[in-house]
Amino acid sequence: MSDLCAGLPTGELLSGLVSVTFRQLSPREIVDLVVLSKLEYIEWGGDVHVPPTNLKNAAEVRRITTDAGLIVACYGSYYRAGGIDRASFENVLETTVELGAPLVRVWAGGKGSIASSPDERSNVADDLRRLCDLAASAGVRVATEYHGGTLTDSLQSAVELFEAVNHPQLMTLWQPNGTYDVAARLDEIESLSRSIANVHCFYWTDTARQPLAEGKRGWTEYLAALKNLNRRIAVLLEFVKDDSVEAYLADAAELKHWLAQA
Repeated sequence: MSDLCAGLPTGELLSGLVSVTFRQLSPREIVDLVVLSKLEYIEWGGDVHVPPTNLKNAAEVRRITTDAGLIVACYGSYYRAGGIDRASFENVLETTVELGAPLVRVWAGGKGSIASSPDERSNVADDLRRLCDLAASAGVRVATEYHGGTLTDSLQSAVELFEAVNHPQLMTLWQPNGTYDVAARLDEIESLSRSIANVHCFYWTDTARQPLAEGKRGWTEYLAALKNLNRRIAVLLEFVKDDSVEAYLADAAELKHWLAQA
């Protein structure tokens, strides 16, 4: 399977959309919206747009994506490492390949780091290692979601998990998670520098989603740090104020401007 951004200069930051931002839209409508906004990549979600049990649909979504001149950045599955239904990852991986995604997102367990016992942590790490072995045989990488309620809910827990798994195929997505401190988030990017594959981009406060432009101070610093990682990284818009298409188009224009400046 080809590299996510084959042919692009090292250190290039790319723009795109996470399809779950608009679960109410069809894959065709998602593609048309990304084309309209002049972004390039789509992370397709496995809950609505590309279920892991429908390979025919995955192939069709891949076709309409590439026919529009767009690229599949990732398959956003909802597989939870360490769970009881481990065989279900086979369907997830088949769908990833059929979709043409170079990366499959999984969740690092079903509990936060504080609530997880040493045995539970070990179980998640062992399963992630298994997933990486399977994915490697299919030419795909695995990325954890950097998210609350999992073992990547804090920088320390995430680093410990990646060290325990110790597999070259394991990557992570990054997004603002928990802290609102810009310096702390920059430290996350630096500490996870070897593992970051893609980024989920949004601006939220404690109370609501806000226009991305209001997060300019933090995001321009995050993007500069990401560019300095000297890796091809897709920066993917995820969720927008009021689930509005208009808000998305404004956020997309803002992101494109920031990337041009970066």
